Amino acid sequence: MINLTLSQFLAKHLPKATVWIAYSGGIDSHVLLHAMVHLQKDNPLPFQLKAVHINHGISPYAQDWTRHCEAVCQQLTISLETYSIKLDKLKKNLEAEARKARYSTFKTLLKEGDYLLTAHHLDDQAETLLLHLFRGAGVKGLAAMPEVKPFAHGFLARPILSITRTEIFDYATTHQLQWINDESNSDTTFSRNLLREKVIPLLQTRWPQVNQGIVKTAGLMRTEQQLLDEVAEEDLHKVLSTNLSSLSVSLLQMLSRVRLQNLLRYWVAKQGFLMPSKQKLDILINEVILAAKDAKACIHWDNVEIRKWRDTLSLSVKTEEPKTDVVILWEDLNKKIKLPGDLGYLFAKKSAETGVLIQSGDKVEVRFRQAGERCKLPGYAGHKTLKKLMQEWSIPYWQRNQIPLVYINDQLAVIVGYAICEGFCIEKTGYFIQLSQ
Repeated sequence: MINLTLSQFLAKHLPKATVWIAYSGGIDSHVLLHAMVHLQKDNPLPFQLKAVHINHGISPYAQDWTRHCEAVCQQLTISLETYSIKLDKLKKNLEAEARKARYSTFKTLLKEGDYLLTAHHLDDQAETLLLHLFRGAGVKGLAAMPEVKPFAHGFLARPILSITRTEIFDYATTHQLQWINDESNSDTTFSRNLLREKVIPLLQTRWPQVNQGIVKTAGLMRTEQQLLDEVAEEDLHKVLSTNLSSLSVSLLQMLSRVRLQNLLRYWVAKQGFLMPSKQKLDILINEVILAAKDAKACIHWDNVEIRKWRDTLSLSVKTEEPKTDVVILWEDLNKKIKLPGDLGYLFAKKSAETGVLIQSGDKVEVRFRQAGERCKLPGYAGHKTLKKLMQEWSIPYWQRNQIPLVYINDQLAVIVGYAICEGFCIEKTGYFIQLSQ
C-alpha cells in the first residue's frame, strides 16, 4: 500500500531536482526513506534522492540517533546531511520551538524545484486537526496539513498522508527495519502526545474509525478554503490601490464584514505574513478601516505592520523607528554614508543634468525633519514648510521623518528623492544625490 501510494504521488508530483527525505530515525521517516530508496532503485526517476537529519540536542541520546541515521543511510547507499541546532530548553513550548528551528534549517537546503518529503501520515493529520480545533481555528486551520505546498525555493510534501500508523508499523516489521524510539513520545506534557496516547484511544473505543472521519473533515475544509480563496482573489482585484501591499479603504468599506474578514486574511497570507488573531482582525476592521476618513491609524502583530493613511491601507514588515535626531557630517562626497536604522545609504555622483551645487570648503550635513524646515522650490513664489510640501507630494506621514535632508552651510539644500531648494541648483556640474539600500 505504501509503495503504491508513493508511486501515485510521484506520478502526480514528479520532482526533477533533488528530493530530500526528512529523516529523524523514527519508524515513520524510516519507512518513508526505505520505500523511496527502493522505488528509485526499481524504477529510476529523474531526481536525486538525499536524506537530512536534524539533531535537536534535547534527548541525551541525540548523538546516538545521529549515528544510527548515518548507519542506515550508508546501508541504503543514500547521501545524508546532518545538522545540529541549539534550543532553549527552558522555553514553555519546546515542541513548537524545535519545529520552528527544524524547518528553518530545511529552508536553507532547498534549491529551485527541490522537494522536502516528511513522513506525516493519516493519524498525524487527525491529531493536527484536533489541535487546531482546540485552539479555536477557522476553516484554514481545520484543513490541517496539505499534501503539497510551496516551501522556500521548492516544495514541502507529505506523500503518505493517507497511510495509517498501523500500515506503517506493518511495513516496518515486514522489512525488518530498525528504528529509534524517542522517549519523549510518551511524555504527555506535549499536547500532541496527549492526544495520541490518551484522547484518541479513548475516542476509538466508541468510534473505531474516528481518525478517518476527522481526516475526511480536513479534506472538506480544504475544499471550503479553496472556495474562500477564490472569492478573496476576486475581491482583492477590486480593491487594489497601487500594488499588492496597498488597498483602497473606501472600496474595502463597501464589502460585507464576512467578505472583508476573508479578504484581509487572504491578503496578509498572500504576502507571506503570519495570520492575525481574531482580536487583531476585529481591531483592524473597527479601528483602522472603519475609522474616520482623516484618521491616521496603525496596527501590528508579529513582524507585520498595517497603516491607514487617506484612502490607502498599507502592509509592510514592521521595523524599528530609526533615530532621526542625528546630524551626519558628509566630509567626502566620493564615499557613501550610512543612514540610521535600516534607511540605507546616501551617495553622490556628478550630474549630467540638473544637480545640487556643492563647492570646495562647503560644510555638507545630512539631517532629518524635526519641525519648521522651509524650502523654496525653483520657479515657485515664496517658501513652503517641509510639512506642507510632503503633504502635497502625498508622502505617508510615517515616512516623512525618515527622508534624508542635505544641508549645505546650515541651509536646507536637498530633500532627497524629491527636490533641490532654490539657490542650490546648477546645470551639468552639480551633484546627483540618491538613496540606496
